[in-house]
Amino acid sequence: MLRRILSIALVCALVASFVCVKPGLAQTQTSKPSAATVNDRNQPPTDKTDTKPTPRPSAKDAKQIDRIKRDVENYGIATKVTIILKDNQERYGEIAQIDDDTFRIVEVDMKQLQTFAYKDVKKVRFNYGNPNPFTGKRWHPRWGFIAVIALTAFLLIIVPLSVPRT
Repeated sequence: MLRRILSIALVCALVASFVCVKPGLAQTQTSKPSAATVNDRNQPPTDKTDTKPTPRPSAKDAKQIDRIKRDVENYGIATKVTIILKDNQERYGEIAQIDDDTFRIVEVDMKQLQTFAYKDVKKVRFNYGNPNPFTGKRWHPRWGFIAVIALTAFLLIIVPLSVPRT
């Protein structure tokens, strides 16, 4: 009887670990980051001169930029964040510097300082999860909490009901 309960618990744990995997969202190591990297001030200017005026963002874009800027400023420096870019790529790291048009994070996976323009960011999320051992993509921090609740509910409800009464 104890073997049966332990085997059911093991199966539940395995199922819960595979439910969190999203194979369609895996990132390859060869893909280049699409974040708009702003040149450092120490680098010499390039020969390209852009004579076109920069277009004004629409009201919807301006509202989103303000929201992202407010979120980054509220989180503050040295806060772990997940940056979701407009092309649905995710970057994970700690906020290192906040400017008027850009902010910089120390990227935890690539181990480098990256600069992001507010206009290129879709969403900023507090914290980041541990990397998935199968895909390398980091899990949303809430997935672990949801998995623990589901496993606990399973063990407290389903397992006692499946034990034969003799």
